[in-house]
Amino acid sequence: NVLGIERIINKQKATFYIVTLAVSFFANYYMSYMICIFSVLYFLAYFFSHYSIKEVLPTKPIYEDENGEIYDRKIDNVLYSRFVESGLLFALGSFVAVGLAAVALVPTYFCLKACSATSGTFPSDYQFYNNIFDFLANHLSSLEPTIRSSGETVLPNVYCGVITVMLVPLYIFCDKIKARERAANIILLAVFFIGFNLNYANYVIHAFHFPNDLPFRFSFIYSFLLLTIAYKALVNIRSFSTKALLGSGVATVIFAVLVQKLGMKNATEETIYLSIAFAVVYTVVLGLMKKKNIAQSAVSLLLMCCVFAEVAVCDTNHFVISQQKPNFVNGYTEFRELKEKLDTVEGTDKYRMELTNINTLMDASWFNYNGVSVFSSMAYEKSANLQHNLGLNSNYINSYIYAPQTPVYNAMMSLKYIVNNDNSLMNDQLYTKIAENDKFVAYKNNYYLPLAYCVSEEVEKWITTGSNPFEIQNDYWTRATDVGDVFDKIPAASSKTENIRDDGDLVSENFTYHKEISDESGTIILKYEIPESQNVYLYADCTTAESIDVYGTNGLSKTQDPDDPYILDCGYFEKGEIMTVEVTIPANKDSGYADIYAVGLNMNNFEAGYNKLSASAMDITEFTDTHIKGTVKVGATELIYTSINYDEGWEITVDGEKVEPVALGDALIGIDAAPGTHTVEMTYKPKGLMIGAIVSAGTLVIFIAALVVLHIVKKKRYAKAYGAEIKESAAVEATGEPTGIDALMAQDLGKNATVEDAEKLLDVPDEYEQNKQDPTETLNRADEILNTQKLNLKEILSQISDDSEDEE
Repeated sequence: NVLGIERIINKQKATFYIVTLAVSFFANYYMSYMICIFSVLYFLAYFFSHYSIKEVLPTKPIYEDENGEIYDRKIDNVLYSRFVESGLLFALGSFVAVGLAAVALVPTYFCLKACSATSGTFPSDYQFYNNIFDFLANHLSSLEPTIRSSGETVLPNVYCGVITVMLVPLYIFCDKIKARERAANIILLAVFFIGFNLNYANYVIHAFHFPNDLPFRFSFIYSFLLLTIAYKALVNIRSFSTKALLGSGVATVIFAVLVQKLGMKNATEETIYLSIAFAVVYTVVLGLMKKKNIAQSAVSLLLMCCVFAEVAVCDTNHFVISQQKPNFVNGYTEFRELKEKLDTVEGTDKYRMELTNINTLMDASWFNYNGVSVFSSMAYEKSANLQHNLGLNSNYINSYIYAPQTPVYNAMMSLKYIVNNDNSLMNDQLYTKIAENDKFVAYKNNYYLPLAYCVSEEVEKWITTGSNPFEIQNDYWTRATDVGDVFDKIPAASSKTENIRDDGDLVSENFTYHKEISDESGTIILKYEIPESQNVYLYADCTTAESIDVYGTNGLSKTQDPDDPYILDCGYFEKGEIMTVEVTIPANKDSGYADIYAVGLNMNNFEAGYNKLSASAMDITEFTDTHIKGTVKVGATELIYTSINYDEGWEITVDGEKVEPVALGDALIGIDAAPGTHTVEMTYKPKGLMIGAIVSAGTLVIFIAALVVLHIVKKKRYAKAYGAEIKESAAVEATGEPTGIDALMAQDLGKNATVEDAEKLLDVPDEYEQNKQDPTETLNRADEILNTQKLNLKEILSQISDDSEDEE
């Protein structure tokens, strides 16, 4: 991409830039957004590093009046301005790249509108995250990398090696590199530092959204800039004096000592001493590179070994492995064997299932089954909201994780099998054992409902907000079935506390607690006497707690993470049995709030509702991940409920006529249909896919056509120029007098002037030798410039020198 920008400015060629940017969009649209911001900044920085705003292209025409005087047209200074033409070509190339990638970008745009990644509010007040010294110190070695914004030390990961820290100051003072180029690159680094540190800029660079717990995602661009700057200093290492190299090493050591003395968020003693050690090593190696009597290949190899040594010594000890590989892969073979048995029983793999205890946030992907649990930045935000309110472990943004749930939820979400992998208590009335092996036991949901079935139109009034997930599930069930409450509340029979004031309201479902003695831990113990023989469920939301332990006389023993509240299936209790909930409050929390709900399943009302819903289930005849077809009988005042996430990409027809879906609970698809038996067909095409495909195809055709036309035009121009050159050569031979650049050299330097004589006009006499410039190419290029611009010999040769540097 960077090389493409340079080709646009230097040669007015955009093909490479277009292709690389389009590939970038296909590879990662999020990073590409940041790359686009960088591209604009780099275009400006590179142009003004190498050219003046008044620079005109060599193709600018020249005019002669009737007296033979050469004159300019002012409009040509705009039409043939290098800045204007390069800028227009850069903008056009960017649009073409977007057009080529539209088939991916347009559907992604519509998808992003439904997920949390685009929800955000521009900050009202400015905020600086870190001081400059902490940021600079984070360039040293052996630092703890930042993973999450909720960590103790949150700094951008910009470490690129101690040698980079040493080379950047050398770059700043390198006379071999133009001052304006050095200034432009340092300004670019400063811009990205502001992006790291100022909340306004950080918000914009992250696509107008603060990242969910993974900060500074554009640090790769800063690191790229840092490495390119270091490289430019390294290739000019012989231009620095021994004193300058030694000074850079000493300065790095002094900086490390200052970090140790003043303190820094992320630096340890190891950071300081390893940084000093490698600064000494690199100073020696750079000194060797400067010596002409030592083989450069050997020193380069030595430098590479030192860089690898730094990575091995300073980085590998920060590779944190919190889980061993067996914790992830153990059980894979056993699960797949079990899944194949279930597929054989079903005659298909098109059914939903879940584990009672997941190993990863993406077990469905790892084990390859159709589940409920999701963790994705592209997850539907409304679905995450609903799943959280239904009692799943969810961050309310982009993830929701299944744990053994109520039969109401399992029926709503069309879960057919539950695979027990943690000895959860399974009620024989609700589940039937189907298959097992050494690690897993598969249970069939006795009250399974298919992907779609008919419910009362009252479901459109379903209330999905509130702190009690049982009320939300109950509201759905009663509205869908027109039967009574499916959950019976179980109040706490008694409470007991340690270092917690008991004002008598701890037995209520919602209460506030206060410590008796600050800075000491406390405990709240609630006991529930089960009034009827029934399956019991608990939801405890107390995020200020240290732990929540639940145990009962039925053999129940569970510990729940207070940070992630979710419904807990406590199993079947006989009438009169006791369930105990113990909430431990840490010493650093003197007060807090808790919602603790316990309910029992009203089996009579649940079965009555289930029988009604199962009688109106859709008979699915065709099923793929993008196409569903089936028949269903819809009663009066009913609609079709599906457990499919609402997405505008679904096209739905009822008896061949297109209908618009209804958003049930603001997150699931519902279908309106008149009473009677209907054929329902659902086809998924990502919204915007067709538009994007048309734009991409059209752009590709135009792009290829433009390349062909340009090739033909260039070929004709070359043929014309070649013919003119032959005629000019013949004229020279006939007259014996020099023409073009030869005439100009003869005029300024004498008849027998050579290229070497012309080079003496330049500020850097060995410029052509360094760039291996062919004398013939030099003269040809000079002729081109002479034919289009009124310049003297020195100006022409200087321009050739600049062009050579650009190509390097």
